[in-house]
Amino acid sequence: MDAAHGRRAGDDPRRAHASDGDAWILGTTTLYLGTAAVDGKGLKLALAAGPNQLALACKREKLAVAAANAVRKPHPKKGKFAGECSGDPGRWVPEKTKSIDVLSCKHPDYEAPMPFAAAPGVEYVFVNDDCDQQGGGYRALASDGAVAPVR
Repeated sequence: MDAAHGRRAGDDPRRAHASDGDAWILGTTTLYLGTAAVDGKGLKLALAAGPNQLALACKREKLAVAAANAVRKPHPKKGKFAGECSGDPGRWVPEKTKSIDVLSCKHPDYEAPMPFAAAPGVEYVFVNDDCDQQGGGYRALASDGAVAPVR
């Protein structure tokens, strides 16, 4: 398993452009190796990358994911989201989601699980725009590796 972290591209010739004008490149990749053990209905992963250790409790689940081109938008400012700071979690545009099979892994320090899916995979997208919207969800990754905009 690996975890990739993006960083601002600046003038780097390797940059990728999102449709909203932002440019990002792959920063670093860390490869964790370890063991997997069946534990009841789940799987326990014990992983390490040098001195860094990671323990995950995983199980097979279905996960609703938005399309790779979906973006987070606030709800229309009416009804329960009419106020300035209404607690709007946002929504996917386009709205339709698809249920896929994932290995859903839980780390004790994080509320949201880490899902691992067949290629091209999934990502967790969260928007924190103060009073406009604060929320997120899972989105499919683009099969061509394109960087999709967040909003």
